[in-house]
Amino acid sequence: MEISQIWKEKMMACIPMLYGDKINKDALEKELDRIIEARRPKFPSMIMRNLYTGQNISVEMNTFYDLIKQEDLCIEANNTLTYSYRKVDTPIPRMLKESKKERNVHKEKAKEYDSEISKQKAEGTFVEGCELQLKALLEEALQLKVKVFMNSVYGVQGQPGSMIYNPDTATAVTSQCRQLTSEMLWAMERFLHGNMYFTDFGEYLCYLNTIKESVHFDSPLLRYITYIPSVDECIKIMALQINKITSADKIVNKVDLPLYHFVSSLNDTERIYFYYKNNLAKFISYNPRVFELFEKILKSPTKFLSPGAGTPEEFLPTFKEIYALMDEFVIAKMSTPNRVFKYQNKRRRSIIISDTDSIIINLNPHVQNIWKLHCVYNKQPIPSKPITFLDEDMDFKIANIVSNLCVHVTEVAGDILCSHGNVPADLRKWCEMKNEFLFKRVIIYKGAKKNYICHVRLREGKFKDSIAATGIKLNSSTMNEAVKDKILDIIENDILKSEVVDPISIFRKQKEIERFIIQQIKAGDFTFGKKCRFSGMTGYKTGIYQNNAGRSCLIWNLLNPTKKINRLDYCYVFNTTLYSEQSILPLKATYPEVYQLLMDKVFHNKDMPELAKYGLKSIAIPISASVTKLPEWLVPYIDYKNLTNGHLQSIITLLPSIGFKTSKFSGNKCTYSPLISF
Repeated sequence: MEISQIWKEKMMACIPMLYGDKINKDALEKELDRIIEARRPKFPSMIMRNLYTGQNISVEMNTFYDLIKQEDLCIEANNTLTYSYRKVDTPIPRMLKESKKERNVHKEKAKEYDSEISKQKAEGTFVEGCELQLKALLEEALQLKVKVFMNSVYGVQGQPGSMIYNPDTATAVTSQCRQLTSEMLWAMERFLHGNMYFTDFGEYLCYLNTIKESVHFDSPLLRYITYIPSVDECIKIMALQINKITSADKIVNKVDLPLYHFVSSLNDTERIYFYYKNNLAKFISYNPRVFELFEKILKSPTKFLSPGAGTPEEFLPTFKEIYALMDEFVIAKMSTPNRVFKYQNKRRRSIIISDTDSIIINLNPHVQNIWKLHCVYNKQPIPSKPITFLDEDMDFKIANIVSNLCVHVTEVAGDILCSHGNVPADLRKWCEMKNEFLFKRVIIYKGAKKNYICHVRLREGKFKDSIAATGIKLNSSTMNEAVKDKILDIIENDILKSEVVDPISIFRKQKEIERFIIQQIKAGDFTFGKKCRFSGMTGYKTGIYQNNAGRSCLIWNLLNPTKKINRLDYCYVFNTTLYSEQSILPLKATYPEVYQLLMDKVFHNKDMPELAKYGLKSIAIPISASVTKLPEWLVPYIDYKNLTNGHLQSIITLLPSIGFKTSKFSGNKCTYSPLISF
């Protein structure tokens, strides 16, 4: 089919949808044909090179889809086309398919052994280093070996000189993953919170047309619908959606009447499909017969600890019916145009963290909604405080119900994306999502990727009560271990595991850590400085004077020629308040030799005059057997505020979210507002 004909079909569907009987369809079709024929001479062509035959062919863009169908080509995200394995049977796809099967076998065996180990641990019969544990470790190693091999196929295809070097395939992998990740993310954003962004009005019209075409007047699933939305409710939904169109304010006056006509012309059944599409919370809340399916799972005494493949068998028929309802009324069977741009630039409501191979979804709004509905349905009082982990078995059930819905949404979205790329149907199931962890609470730090700490309660169906930290704020090798332990204790016991977060108690404990750090430094403990490595006199791109760590090591070496910090040695750097000659004057009376040394080596060094620009802004202390404590003359002049703020940054950055307002004046100073909100 020609692209121009696809455009014509969309126009023939969308324009009458807005204007109804006011449009003469025959006249519209003739006008669209006229536009196509008038522009046909200007349709572009492109030169395509077949890497297998070495031939170049000229293809008119308008017939592009016909070429894809004729040659059975898969469309890649980097603007390349690859032959489907149905057309060209090559070793690499065949090898990867076999490797994936092999890896799945090892993973299943490893899970079986781990399950048996957990059972023995619960019974108290497990012996460390037993044959069962060795088998589990072996299977885990074997599946990892296959994973590394499969990943290396991608790597060597992007390596010049490789026998299978193919930069087009290598870049296709990364670009395709960006498209897939972005599509899955927006599919869940739409499903869980109705969070949609439209690049232009045309994209919104296609969305409306998708809904219109999904209406089934004779669907047996309509028996579950007890609440039919009014025209006014549909108009409110449309108003919210129009606000998500780029430059909506410039077009709304031109399209408000056609859109109003569209909504007001919908009959009862059409309004049901329009209103509940991407409106999960209302769909469950407004239709008791739908919620009865959820209640059937919630009332069952069977535990539900793992979604997906771990779903108890007795729940499968119920989930089948729930999935059918979601497919019919809630999930919009559409892909996301400009998905990567939206991923990078538009605000999200559900997906807290997204990475190349993992995401964290905020399930809490839906867990709370279903909890409240459960209380209403069973005539129980709704708790006054936020509903969260009142009954862990019930919380796990609700969270895993929503997780199963998310998995189903990704399956639908992945199938649509793959079908648009002409991916063979039997390979589409490779686009799969699994749920690994359930966090009770999670703390996310800004300014770094994957920087968070969380309270893990479930992992693949197994109970956990552990704290997992990812990111440099808490896992940095430069962080003092004693301070790290104290901070982790606050985060674990006062925030993540505590039912009530007390900001005053946390603030007091932070101040106690500050006093502890200062006390230790005044006692001569130099391990509270910033750990750095000396790269030598010529090892800094900006020069040794401009680099704080390099300059600090140089100053120490000038002051202590017999205890030098050598290249690649580790040290601790301390910021001081000795910036100028004026600031070191007190040393003249207390430590005259040190004063004179600083004047000669730092402020008036004829061989290194640039040192005077920085003064003794910082100094390094070597990690050496010859140096056991901080020099006494230095202790009063350490910048304690800067140092303690650096150590406690992972707590300080949390203060605004628990009630303390912070005012940041510079990159290294932070004060607390006298106004505290609760």
